[in-house]
Amino acid sequence: MSIFITGATGQTGSQLAKYLIESHELGVSNPKEIICLVRDLKKANFLKKLGVLIEEGDLLDIEKLQEIMDKHKINYVFHFAANLNQFSSFQELYRPNCNGTTNMLDVFVSSQAKWFFYASSISVYNGYLSKDKCQFFDESDPLGGIDPQKDNHYAITKRIGEKSVENYSKLYPKKNFIIARLGPICGPRDRMIIPSFVKILPYHIPKLIDKGKDSFSLTPSHDIARAMVFLTKFNNISGEVFNIVGAPVSYNEIFEYFSSYYNRKPPKVSLPYWLFKAFVPILTVIRKIAKRNLMIQTIFSEAALNYLGRTITYKTEKIQGLGFEFKTTAEEAIITGLVELDPNKKLVKANIKLKKRENKQKKSNIFDLIRNFKKKISQKS
Repeated sequence: MSIFITGATGQTGSQLAKYLIESHELGVSNPKEIICLVRDLKKANFLKKLGVLIEEGDLLDIEKLQEIMDKHKINYVFHFAANLNQFSSFQELYRPNCNGTTNMLDVFVSSQAKWFFYASSISVYNGYLSKDKCQFFDESDPLGGIDPQKDNHYAITKRIGEKSVENYSKLYPKKNFIIARLGPICGPRDRMIIPSFVKILPYHIPKLIDKGKDSFSLTPSHDIARAMVFLTKFNNISGEVFNIVGAPVSYNEIFEYFSSYYNRKPPKVSLPYWLFKAFVPILTVIRKIAKRNLMIQTIFSEAALNYLGRTITYKTEKIQGLGFEFKTTAEEAIITGLVELDPNKKLVKANIKLKKRENKQKKSNIFDLIRNFKKKISQKS
């Protein structure tokens, strides 16, 4: 029993490998039963510590992919690998995200493997990056276009990838194909959402829109791993699509979690939505000018400006109807991600008064433990 994970150096792929090792799901009894495709071995330190089997290769090298499938007698394929780089051209995105996915499908159908999981994205929906204040999506909603002149390039590649998986599922009915539309991912090894909030936290600028009442769906990476494995229990869902997205949480709550971790007061200054919208064109120009400034590109990205001040909910009744439960809260995902990213809390300065209050509380807790210990000793004597 072997499992093949592409994109294993990324957040979701590495989390799946870790979860399988810890849970022994899918018959995993040895980390070496998990084969991880890695392009850059320098980024594989986390995987090396897990003890998985690492294969150096590229999605565009179909001979290497076929060799891996045959040599390790793969049973399950989890295809997470994709180019997410917002600086990439459409062609640079298309080759790994579309051609690479087709290569993975080709080697899968010619092998003994029975399950193929395609990690898609909620960006595929037709309303992605639209201007509506509130939106609700389920798996039956239409997808957006594939015109590079009009549509988001990354979203286009995911729509094309989904279509390929759909076509192969019809051609090979004895195999199992699942499309998982993942929401914005949060948790350990997050290099996008958590760092973005950390970077903006110290700046004395309005951080809330409409008092932070709108919500954002953060998807814990641990729940993604659990959901993927959960779906293998069903043999009658091949070719189907599932939203795997965490429950919505308000921006106000999100900033409270970050502020609490760094002993800072939560932001209170808020802009009305109409005023924020007036600033968006200016922020867009700034993003275009500072093309190589990672902080500006992250904070003022097209997706970030689209989400701010709006509520977008992705319904998950389909997978929950099968019995799946989302168990990790947004707070847990954020805190575990922060502990991994910044364990010593050096990236953001704490509020001195709050820090002193925390230290005082810690001392008080220690004294309480000592008093309780002495009381127990005296009672025993």
